[in-house]
Amino acid sequence: SGPGSFTLQNVITSGVLNPSESIDAQIHFSGSDEGATTALFIAEASSGERIVDTLTIEMDLPEGRWTASTLQFPSTHAGFSSEAVVWLRNTGSIPFEVSGLIISLNEFEVIDPAAYPVTVLPGDSLLVRIRYAPQDPGDANVQLQVASPCGDFTNLLLIGHAYLSIVEFGFESPLMLRPGESGNTRFQLN
Repeated sequence: SGPGSFTLQNVITSGVLNPSESIDAQIHFSGSDEGATTALFIAEASSGERIVDTLTIEMDLPEGRWTASTLQFPSTHAGFSSEAVVWLRNTGSIPFEVSGLIISLNEFEVIDPAAYPVTVLPGDSLLVRIRYAPQDPGDANVQLQVASPCGDFTNLLLIGHAYLSIVEFGFESPLMLRPGESGNTRFQLN
């Protein structure tokens, strides 16, 4: 019973087992859900004697949680960049490995960690620093995915907004100065 299953790898069809001898039984377990799986192992002799044992395995899965569900970057001027930090916390009871952080939009880039794989121990957190460098004005939304051989993790939504400001000045009247002279004029922001 439970979320997994046991399979006997080497079926023993016959043999004599004398006192103080043993026979190796290779048992394979497969499961992908957290929890305990229990099964009975029964070996029966031709005489009717039985050996019964209980097999139990407890599956602990890694649990990585972002400290926020969304990472909102400050409004950023197109052609410039801004950075933001978020933490990936191991709330589980076993270590997990991060083999990469994947972003499908070039305007966002993972700065830290700089190298992979990274192992995050239970109770520890991984600092993730991301740069947003938009080239054109507009809104950008993309999912940050965790690549890990340890299972699936919740994606993090990255949100950015880029703007383009143009400032024009208009002068009331031209001011002509000779070298060494100074003067004043008024200008207007258009």
